Amino acid sequence: MTWVVRLPCTRAEAEAALRSDLPEGWALTAFEGAEGWWIEVLAPTAPSAWPRALPAGLQARWACAQAERLPPEDWLARSAQGLSPLRAGRFRILPDPAARQPPSPHRWTLRLPHTRAFGTGHHATTRGCLQLMEWWARRRRLRRVLDLGTGSGILALAARRLAPAARVLASDLDAQALAVARAHARANGVASLRFARGPGVAPPAILRAAPFDLVLANILAGPLVHLATALAGLVRPGGAVILAGLLAGAQERQVAARYRQAGFRRGARRAGEWPVLLLIRRGRGPGPAAGRPLRAARRGRGAALRTATSI
Repeated sequence: MTWVVRLPCTRAEAEAALRSDLPEGWALTAFEGAEGWWIEVLAPTAPSAWPRALPAGLQARWACAQAERLPPEDWLARSAQGLSPLRAGRFRILPDPAARQPPSPHRWTLRLPHTRAFGTGHHATTRGCLQLMEWWARRRRLRRVLDLGTGSGILALAARRLAPAARVLASDLDAQALAVARAHARANGVASLRFARGPGVAPPAILRAAPFDLVLANILAGPLVHLATALAGLVRPGGAVILAGLLAGAQERQVAARYRQAGFRRGARRAGEWPVLLLIRRGRGPGPAAGRPLRAARRGRGAALRTATSI
């Protein structure tokens, strides 16, 4: 049996809750609407014992909680039924059930028939990562790519499509996420992706594959700050990291400042409530592909991409 509890909160409380460690089997999502912020917590246990497991800032709001018991159902699968095909840059993403359509030989089509892990392309962070990765691939040759916290594997698959000769490694702490990513690789006819399981940059396969031309990390602001020094050691000079999962404002400033300290400089940014940052490792590296200077995408369809002078 699954329970869902809704709690009103402030934006600061929502950000803190997203960074918190929850018991195994729990899920927390933050929302913003016309009446303000709230969070929803899904858990397999009755709410009577929940207050002690919630982040401290939310325990005081327990009196305002709205609890509901959900009938047995695969809620992830059900939610996936409402997802429609979409475009992110040149990529066309087909989630379940659209992914069950006959395979397309088109290079820019990604099929995601098993949407049981984060990363369907519908969230602004995933779309922003896809767009910035496409923008960067036009300026640098991608030979080694790491998708850190791969989830459904969508970013690793996109990297493989952008750079067919690249060695792409997808890592995640969650065994189920890796199973989904492998299934998506098969659904897209990609047999050359490599996978590693473990927290952060701990998997030995990551160290063996370094240095990388590009590291993708669509996770959360807290882990991104914690991993800055480690990622600096994994990215070759002139290579880049694409960072997402952070909110505009204090989180973005904190992440950007930490990566500057770790040896990265400004590259490009996709603006919005959930900004995506592309930061370049300082040092001498390969020049821009085909001699093109690094500059912001032209206005029009790529207007959300701009040089990150505000970082």
